[in-house]
This record gives sequence, C-alpha cells and structure tokens, in this order.
Amino acid sequence: EIRRFERVLGWARSKFPEITGFWTKARKLIAYSLIGDKDDEKSLQSVTGLVPECELPLDRQDILTIEFSDSDKDIIQIIRCFISYHGSGYRQVDNPYQVVVPLILKPLRVYGDIDVDAATQFLVDIGAWPKWQNLNLYDIRVPIEGMEVNPAVDQDAMDCQRLAEQFLRDRDNMAAAATAAAASPLIQDRTNVATSLGPDDFMPYDDVEKYREDLSDMLVYTIDDEATMDIDDGVSFERVVATDGSVKEWVHIHVADPTRYIHANHRFAQFAQHRVTSLYPPERTYHMLPKQFSIEVASIKARRDGGLVPALTFSAVIRKDGTIEDFKFRPSYIRNIRRCTYNEVDDAIASASGNELHSEDVATFKHLCAIAQRHREDRIRTGAFHHDLPMFKVGLSKSGALPQFPQVPSTPQFLLPVASEAGLDRLPDIHISKVDLETPSQAMVSELMIVAGRVATRFAHAHNITLPFRTQESPACDNYEFGEIEIPTALPNLSPADARNAKAILRAVMEQVDPHTGLVKTAYYDEIRYMMNPAILSANPGPHFSVGINDQFGYARVTSPIRRYVDLLSHWQLKSALYKKIMFSRKTLESLIPKLL
Repeated sequence: EIRRFERVLGWARSKFPEITGFWTKARKLIAYSLIGDKDDEKSLQSVTGLVPECELPLDRQDILTIEFSDSDKDIIQIIRCFISYHGSGYRQVDNPYQVVVPLILKPLRVYGDIDVDAATQFLVDIGAWPKWQNLNLYDIRVPIEGMEVNPAVDQDAMDCQRLAEQFLRDRDNMAAAATAAAASPLIQDRTNVATSLGPDDFMPYDDVEKYREDLSDMLVYTIDDEATMDIDDGVSFERVVATDGSVKEWVHIHVADPTRYIHANHRFAQFAQHRVTSLYPPERTYHMLPKQFSIEVASIKARRDGGLVPALTFSAVIRKDGTIEDFKFRPSYIRNIRRCTYNEVDDAIASASGNELHSEDVATFKHLCAIAQRHREDRIRTGAFHHDLPMFKVGLSKSGALPQFPQVPSTPQFLLPVASEAGLDRLPDIHISKVDLETPSQAMVSELMIVAGRVATRFAHAHNITLPFRTQESPACDNYEFGEIEIPTALPNLSPADARNAKAILRAVMEQVDPHTGLVKTAYYDEIRYMMNPAILSANPGPHFSVGINDQFGYARVTSPIRRYVDLLSHWQLKSALYKKIMFSRKTLESLIPKLL
C-alpha cells in the first residue's frame, strides 16, 4: 500500500505519462457518462463546458475499447483508499490520501472541492463503481473482507474459510480422533488443552463433557425469521413435580456452543474478536464466524443423522411476581429440535389449533409467553423501558441481487451502454419492511434471552468469576440546569417549573411507560434522550437503567455466540468455572473490553 502510494504520488507531482494518460481516459469517460451516445451540437457544447480539455467528438467504439492499465488501477485504488480512510480520524489531515487525491482530480477541473463525495462521483463517472455502491462497506475501520480495502482482513477471512472447509471435510475423522484422545492416558488435565493448541487446531475433545447434561429427550423450539440460517438459541418449557407435590415451571434457554470446537486462541476466535459482531448490510451478511461453520456445525438445529447437538443451557424458575426463584447453568446435549418462525408462533398463540403446530406446542408457547410477561413486567416496575421508534429492515430482492465484480475492474464496466447490456445501470430492486418487535413471539424470545443473561450473571456471582457485564448508569439529572428560560415540552401535565427540572422531566417520562410492554412514545423519550448514559461493557457487575436491572448480579449477553464475540467470551469464562480454572482474569477482560466497543 505504501509503495503504491509513493508511486502514484510521484506520477501526480511530476505529471508523468501514467497520470496524463489516465486523465485523457478519464475525461472521455466522464463526458460519455454525461451525454452517452448523444452527438448533437448542444450536448457536445455542454460537455465541453463541464469537462475541459476533453477530446471531441466522442466515439462510442473508442469508449467501449478503453481498458484500465495497471497504472490506472493503481490510481483508482488510491482514490478508493481515500474514500475508505474518510472519517477514520477526528481531523481531515488524519486521512493519509488527502495528500495525493487532489493532485489526481483537481487537474480535471470537473469536481470543485475534492472531498469524499467528489471522489465517489468520479469513480461512478468513469465506470469503475456502480451508482449504488455502498460506501459503508469501504470504511477502513470496519473489518469487511472482499472490498480490497484491508489486505490483512481479506487474508484472515480466506484462511478462516479454508479452515472451515477443511473442518467440514474431516470432522468424521476428527470425531474418531477425539474419542481416542479422550481415552488416552497421556491426557490428564483437560483444562490445559486449549493453551497447547495452535490457531488452526480445533478442540480435540469436549473439555466439559463430564458436565454435560443429556437433554436429548427435551423438545426445543427455535424461533427465528424464515430466512435465518445460523440459529443461536432455542427454548423449552418443563413442569417438574417434586415428591411433596409442589410444582416448579422451568424455562430453559439452549444456546449454541461454538466453544465446543474453538478455543480462545483459535483463528476463528481471533477473527471474531477483530470483527466483534456479524454485520448485516443489505447486500449480504458478513458472518463473525465462517458461514459454513456457523450454519452446519454451531447452529441449534436438528442434525441430518439425528446426532446430538452441544449447547449451553440457561434455566430459571420465574415467580408469580416476575422475579427469579431458582436458576441453573450447565453444558448440555439436545436433539429434539423443532424449527418455528415468528409468524407461526404468533398464529399459534392467537388461535386454538395452532395451524401447522400441534396443540401441545400451542400450550407450551402460551406458558412461555406468560412466564416471559411476568419477568418483563417485573423489569418495568424497576425502571425498564424502550421507545417506540419504528425499526425497518432493508433488503434486496432476488431479482436485484448484486453482481460480484472486481473492486478495481479492468474496463469501465458500469458505464453505459456496457452497464445496460449487463443489467448494471440501475439500482437493484430494494424492499423495505417494518419490523414489529412487539408481536407475542418477538416479545417472548427477547425477554427469555434477558432471562438467560441474568442466569449467567448469577452463576458468575456464585462462582466468583468475571464476565463482560453490560451496564448503564441512570441519567445524570444533576448535570443539567435550565435557568429561567421557558422550555416547550411534549409531556402532558408538566408545569413550566418542572419543565426546567431534569429530575421532574425524567419522573414524568417514566410515568408514561406502559406497565405491560415497557413502551414509551418516542416524543416523550426525546425529552430525556440527552440525559441518557450509554450502555457500556465492564468487568464489574452494575445496574442497567433501561433494562431495569439494579441488583448485585448485573447483566450480561450470552445468547448470540455465533454473531457476537462478547457472548463467546462469556461462554469460555462460564465453562472454565466448571473445572475451576478461570480462563480470563479481571485484568485480561479489562484490557479486552475497549476493543469490543
């Protein structure tokens, strides 16, 4: 990258043939992008004014035969890097390509001020980028592979993909090797195995096998969107009758266990730590863990051969008042997995028959909904809330799937008429749908995931281990003084004096929270938005204001280890407590947390 930078900078400063030849091509391409095949006098005059020094007339065949040489590609790549580094620092000077890109674009006398918008428009005008390019994918701070922005990320992704394919090919042999390894007298201390493995080595056996509970007869429901392939979690309901006749209703949250196969120093783990989370732009999903591994190995879904699925199970008994009476955490095996969609579960809850689902499924979902609602209302009583700002999902229909193309093409392939012949001259078909997070199934699943996080922190407290806790301090009302100015407010029945009092405003907003759903109108939430502290990660348990958690245990996320690194981190830590050899010290976690924000 440095060599390319120095090379192009030298061409531009000295006006070498590499840069002057590029300008000649660029002027023709820009002009053609403006007027296409129009050769009337008016069009030619307009393009002469817009693209100085452009050679006229424009010949379509000449345009179609233009190719980008290696030096042209170097120049285009420099402009792409300028766009990628844009905004990565707090000052414009922090973009190293600011030195060279104006030297490339200003002599064209087309774009005025040379900023990221001008650079983007230039790449579109010369046919190197489509009109619909998503600039967010080119941010140097976002570790996305395949964009030719960060070679290290590209290489890491390729290595992970190669390793995942190898694992899928060899896993039958690996299973046999694991059985042999587990029986070997040479292996005495399983807790040390991860430290002796290299980045390409998978766990040779299950390090918590003796702690796994066989829950293979328990019916597990996974509830997701129809298109979801990598499934993080499933839920179960169990009524247990004690010898004295008392009944406990247990809710079980079964979470995928990728740590059965990968240790904390594994190549997948290193990549996941760098990416932090799966990314979901409209074009495609960028998985935190390799796609095939996530779907075929780690996901909570029934195996084709009927085999056992490793999981971590977080269980709780919820009292009538919504508080947690009892809890359990243990590694498990599950097998009886039934996949459902949110729509199916909503229909089942709303009907007597359950449509495609059996009557026992309907009864189970209604029990789970009731339990989740009790827990939710208890959190609301202790301050939980969320505002009703609509959420939307933006996607691309199959007919508008984006084509794969080289990031620096050899020809101006996005320029008309070449683009029109290839179907690349228009925006892809875009569909936007509103996501209703308050359907019975969505609310139930969301609440049970919070229950699982609270079970994890109780287990951590009981075993004196540190997790990456998620905390949020209550609003800092004392930091705000409004003086005597009159402040308009959307809140009903708020006096002028109270409208200047931060504590009174917060109290008034909390009075507007729906006691059953926790919803508050966005217009009311806006009254306290400026007071709200951010949710952060901490090595110490603490309150989480908007989730309504204010106890000694705190809160942690543990239910999405396939798509969130912090959940993976918690899984390693929780499992290590079972064999009483903690994986991460408090100091280590404190050093990791800033990298995960």
